Order: sequence, then structure tokens, then C-alpha cells
Amino acid sequence: MPVEIRRKNFGNTYVRLHRKKLAPTMVPGNNAFPVHPTLDRSLTPREAARIQTFPDEHIFTGARKEQCILVGNAVPPLMGAHIARELKKHILDKKYKGSKEDLLLSRNSSIKIKKNVESDKKLNFIDLFSGAGGIGIGYEQAGYEHIFSADFDPGVAETFRHNNDIPFIEGDLSDDIVFEKAKKIVGDKEIDVIVGGPPCQGFSMFGKRRFVKSKSHNPHEDIRNDLIFTYLKYVEEFNPKWFMMENVAGLLNLADGFFS
Repeated sequence: MPVEIRRKNFGNTYVRLHRKKLAPTMVPGNNAFPVHPTLDRSLTPREAARIQTFPDEHIFTGARKEQCILVGNAVPPLMGAHIARELKKHILDKKYKGSKEDLLLSRNSSIKIKKNVESDKKLNFIDLFSGAGGIGIGYEQAGYEHIFSADFDPGVAETFRHNNDIPFIEGDLSDDIVFEKAKKIVGDKEIDVIVGGPPCQGFSMFGKRRFVKSKSHNPHEDIRNDLIFTYLKYVEEFNPKWFMMENVAGLLNLADGFFS
């Protein structure tokens, strides 16, 4: 679509992908993704999921709108896998002896990672605010044991349960009942890593902060922002060796750094 008539707030929706160039961020604007490289239509959620490096066999449930949201908001599993592998080096305190060939892209685009040959110890992780599960899939592919995932979104829960038999807690992580369920699942296990992405909308420059000139904008009234402290509550309770929190850069400067 010609630049001069595109809606500015849905820019990526109208951009045609190029076979030999990097794809733009998969933002599900207007329930659609960027335009297919050769066909006159937007990408399907499945095509966008492949760009996001989700395995082809990973099914996103729900109608197209829900699928677009799940895929567009997801962290790419490939990125999660790279982070997990680097983190493993620090936890095991050994130099990794693998090679570039450890990361293979199979014919069906599923990412497969060989086991770390240095140690038989299988590290574990918990995935909070899991979304479509991109980070969790990456950690699994890096050889970690998945203890449980949790998220408030029913669509996330349906998709997760369709693809996994791992425990999943559906509910508000700030709820004491949910917190107790998490403690029961963990039991006396020693947790190696906690990962998670508390909601970023309140911190993002593309959320309410785009209206920052409005005097009515008060970040302390957005209850989603407090969920980063909920995340830290779980970190304190389970005391992992490492934790990783995914969010946006706006977290650092919102309300003069109050949330950071």
C-alpha cells in the first residue's frame, strides 16, 4: 500500500516482506501481519509463527484474531534458546564445547538443539506470564526441564494445554491462590531459572504513553505495571540461580524510574 495512505499506527500491516531482507516485527496490527512477499494478502498466523521461529507443529488455538495476538506478542523461541544456552554456561561454570552446528533448522522449520555434552545435569525453569510460550520453547530446546508455566489469558492457556502436558496455572499471578498452586507444584525442587514477561503495555511508548501529554496519564493507576513486583515475589519465593525478565526499554524511565 502506498506510504502516503497507510494508517500510521498500523505501519507493519501494510509492508510487503522481501525474500532477501529482514522481516519487520510481527505486530498483529488490525488483526493482520505484513504482506506476503509474492501474494497480495497479509501473512497467515502460521506463516508469521514460522518467522517467529515457532515449530510448525506448535498449534495456536482460537480464531484468527486470537492467533494473531498470540503470535505477534510472542518472544521468538530461537532467541529464548540462544539465551538459555548462554545462561547454561554460567550456571555450570564451564566453557561450552559445542559448535555452530549445534543449532539446526529442520525441514519443517522446527528448531532443534543438541544436548550440552559437558554435563548430564538437566537444568530446570519456570515460565511466568508465559504468553504463547516462546521463551519456554526455547529453554526446552536448550535442554532445560520445564516445571510449569502460568498466565492470566484463557487463549494462552488453551494453546499451551493443546501443545503440552506440562502443568499450567491459569490465573492472576498476584492472586494468593495462584501463588499457593505454584508453591505446591514446585514443592522442594531447587529451581535453576525463572523466566517471564510481565505485561509491557503500561511501559511501552506505543501504549498509553503515546498520550503522555495528557495530564490524566498516571502510570501508578495501571495495575498491569505492578505485576513486575509480582514477578519478583516469585523470584524471592523460589530463589532460582538466575532469573530473566522480558519487557520493554520504557520500563527504565517510566515515572522517573520508579518501576526499575
